Amino acid sequence: MRWRSLAVGLVGLSVSAILFGWLLSGTAFAKLQIPAAPPLDRPIVDQTKTLSNEDVSRISNLINAERQKKSFQIGVLMIPTLGSDDSLEEYSLKVARQWGIGDKKKSNGVLLLIAKNDRKMRIEVGNGMEGLLTDARASQIIRNTITPKFRSGDYTGGVEAGVKRIIDAAEGKDQSVDSEDMESIISLIFIIVLIFIVVIIATRKGSRSGKRRSNRWWWIGGIGSGGSSNSSGSSSGGSFGGGGFSGGGASGGWENSNLRI
Repeated sequence: MRWRSLAVGLVGLSVSAILFGWLLSGTAFAKLQIPAAPPLDRPIVDQTKTLSNEDVSRISNLINAERQKKSFQIGVLMIPTLGSDDSLEEYSLKVARQWGIGDKKKSNGVLLLIAKNDRKMRIEVGNGMEGLLTDARASQIIRNTITPKFRSGDYTGGVEAGVKRIIDAAEGKDQSVDSEDMESIISLIFIIVLIFIVVIIATRKGSRSGKRRSNRWWWIGGIGSGGSSNSSGSSSGGSFGGGGFSGGGASGGWENSNLRI
């Protein structure tokens, strides 16, 4: 009788473990759902209840006015958290594709995704917008425009300012270069000037050492042809319309230990 009781106990424990695992897999590890696409004239979904109805209407009017002029589309999604089953980039791309932001032929859509409790955000850029809203420019908008306002708790101001900067980029107005990019350009110019000085010094030393003129000019010509080759290589009411996305854009985040969400 003892072994029968032990067997019954083991079976009960096994069944309990299976049921517990099934419940756990169905809740904690469930895929983060994608909300239904909003209407085109009110393309904002705020699951965090951060934006008031007036805020949503004002930002929507801003987006709609630009859409009527340039035809490109912007969607905004605010969620509490991504959970543990999706990365920011994966979820953003899934939302942009499922919503189909942008014209189907032009793929001129942009998604601004904000995971508020995670303090993460991403600007997902449609295929047809990548020339105007580059990854670098999207990163600038996140770092220089949205993040400072979010850190101070001004989420409405951050969303609205971010949308305005996206519109400016789409119109070709946002051609500003931030300090990091300027430092990179200055460093590149310094390197080019330094290489040019080294070439001049080497050329003069060659002439003074008695090398033949033809050999000297052949060597300089070789350097010139290589430089030109490198230069040419480096210069090288309804719903959304079904635009395409390939993962272009930028991600970012903000932190503030004194900020309550």
